[in-house]
Amino acid sequence: MAIERTFQDIPAEHSDKADQHAYLATLSRSRDVGWHDVLRSKRILIISEAGAGKTYECREQQKNLWNAGEPAFFLELSELAVSRLHDMLVGEQEMRLNAWIASQSDIATFFLDSIDELNISQGSCKRALINLRKGIAEQLDRARIVITTRPISFDRELVQEILGVPQQPEVETGADAFAQIALKGYTNQQKEEQNDQRPSDIRTVALMPLSDQQIKAFARDQKIENPQRTP
Repeated sequence: MAIERTFQDIPAEHSDKADQHAYLATLSRSRDVGWHDVLRSKRILIISEAGAGKTYECREQQKNLWNAGEPAFFLELSELAVSRLHDMLVGEQEMRLNAWIASQSDIATFFLDSIDELNISQGSCKRALINLRKGIAEQLDRARIVITTRPISFDRELVQEILGVPQQPEVETGADAFAQIALKGYTNQQKEEQNDQRPSDIRTVALMPLSDQQIKAFARDQKIENPQRTP
């Protein structure tokens, strides 16, 4: 049985602490969220210490989306920094990417993983993001992009600069707006409530360590006797 890992939203001012056990221990586990909630945003930065499981989690989510028929792609940032997006995809992957670009409607998910974190500089990260933007034919509004990263300040700024989500046009005013209100009962209060529930475009989250319950469940799955016992 797979362990469902969880995340917590990290404020920008605390992003440099998101890989520190001492900081994560101060967070309330009651606020943990899963992949379903995280993927409601269009741009997601996942920060955690090396070996925490970021790569595994992203690979598994890509497989789940792909098997469900969605266009989803796992890419290494270091390779994307020196390669065109289409050159990194073969067979059905490239066909599904091309079909998505032509569809003008579906959402595609791109997992950009910093496997070789120590060799990814600000310059190479910027080139990778530019190569992605060109490779998806500027379809930024239809792309969901997940990036695993170290706790470094320029990541969020680069994502906003190169892969920012285009702003949607304002709702029309005048006769069309009046008709919409009359037919659908759409009020300003309802609009504000919807905006409050809408996830932010760019979201920084920490991959949380396994909880005690998850550790016990993992131990039982591995046929470890008496997982509650401590040495």
